Amino acid sequence: MGVLGYLVLSCQSLGEALNRFARYQRLVYDVNPFSVSVDERGMELRWGVEYGKPGALVDETSIAALFNFLNILTSQPLHPSYVCFVNPQPKNLKTYLDYFKCPVDFEKDFTCVRFPLSFLSIPLLHSDTTLLDLLSQQAEALLLVLPKADMFEEKLQQVIVQSLHEGEPTLPVVAAHLALSSRTLQRRLQERGLVFQDILENTRRELAIRYLQDKTLSLTDIALLLGYSEQSAFNRAFKRWYSEPPKMYRKRFS
Repeated sequence: MGVLGYLVLSCQSLGEALNRFARYQRLVYDVNPFSVSVDERGMELRWGVEYGKPGALVDETSIAALFNFLNILTSQPLHPSYVCFVNPQPKNLKTYLDYFKCPVDFEKDFTCVRFPLSFLSIPLLHSDTTLLDLLSQQAEALLLVLPKADMFEEKLQQVIVQSLHEGEPTLPVVAAHLALSSRTLQRRLQERGLVFQDILENTRRELAIRYLQDKTLSLTDIALLLGYSEQSAFNRAFKRWYSEPPKMYRKRFS
């Protein structure tokens, strides 16, 4: 979690740590909008889906990591009072209930985790007000230099990923998904100094690494998810990007 992780470690209470996390969470996750609220039910951290659904692996791993991090902060077996995800309900629901030890819902309009109000006053083990001030200044500086979100570019990349999964990542297909003519999409790209093929190539390159980390996906599966009709085309593209075949890359990082 970088600076944010050390900053949270330096807080005096769990409530302060969660507030700091809410303030600076863009430093570790800058995709969908995030909000925090406190009421009689507790403190709730919520992520929307305005710019797409990152997927079950991202959502569930992130919430589990946050949950584990809070246990490390307090050295206590804390459990949330409620968790929900936007993804379809898995077959092994009992695993989630056993892990979080609270109600867990799926297929909701947002991802969220809620903590009881009583948790907010729990002291942390490594509080350091001097270090907290220094890290807060650094976090503020990092927050200021984050690029402002361009909704058009974010929506464009989301639609490109969708088109890749459908096997038709062409400019006319993407334009149709955006309810634009090909000419209008081309003009908007030119206004931003962007080239459609470059965005498509970069998206494929980034997704390829993510997909290779998922051992349940074969190379043929990954080729199809990236919009290639044949695995050989994916192999050639990957070797061009990273100077080695995808099979070798996966073997090195397995």
